[in-house]
Amino acid sequence: MIPAAIAVALIPIASLRFLRRLPQQTRRRLWAAGTLFVSGAIGLEVVGGAYASDHGQADMVYMLIATAEESLEMLGIAVFVHSLLTYVHIGLPDAVWRVRVAPPD
Repeated sequence: MIPAAIAVALIPIASLRFLRRLPQQTRRRLWAAGTLFVSGAIGLEVVGGAYASDHGQADMVYMLIATAEESLEMLGIAVFVHSLLTYVHIGLPDAVWRVRVAPPD
């Protein structure tokens, strides 16, 4: 976990110039997305690992921790996608989006 935490801490530092050039609202959303994702991926992973080492994984509390962990990660991804789509809309206000769902083969 420690090498992963160090790598995750270096990513925003390496991206500061890029992040500064984004509109403030997009920047905030990206930070929120990253915070949510990392809170689940590292924060609750540590909590779940500590709980599992004491009580095992076949426990309802561990399952709730694991569910919260995965939920935070998915919420972070959803906020990330939302921020990207909002940014595209700001950059291309006249763009027309079409979604076509093809029938299964």
